[in-house]
Amino acid sequence: MRVIWMKEIKNNKVKKMDEEEEEEEEEKGRKRKAPEAATEEKKKREKKVYDLPGQKKDPPEKKDPLRQFYESLHQQILSSEIAQFWMMEHGLLPKQEAEESV
Repeated sequence: MRVIWMKEIKNNKVKKMDEEEEEEEEEKGRKRKAPEAATEEKKKREKKVYDLPGQKKDPPEKKDPLRQFYESLHQQILSSEIAQFWMMEHGLLPKQEAEESV
């Protein structure tokens, strides 16, 4: 009788383990679906269109240190290509100057 009892215990453990594994797979399946939904959202995003020529990014805030640096560089050295390029990409260069540099 004892041998039969041990076999029953082993069978019950195997069944419990199978059930746990199935639950884990279901949870993993749910987790896998979430990243797919995130990729769909990325595909739906539209590219921003800006009015100024050469602008690729939103203008930074006035307190942004890079903005302050490039604006002061442009004021001090008008021929600075680096300042013109950065300001043009961020929409801070006047329209006339941006059209000339493009």
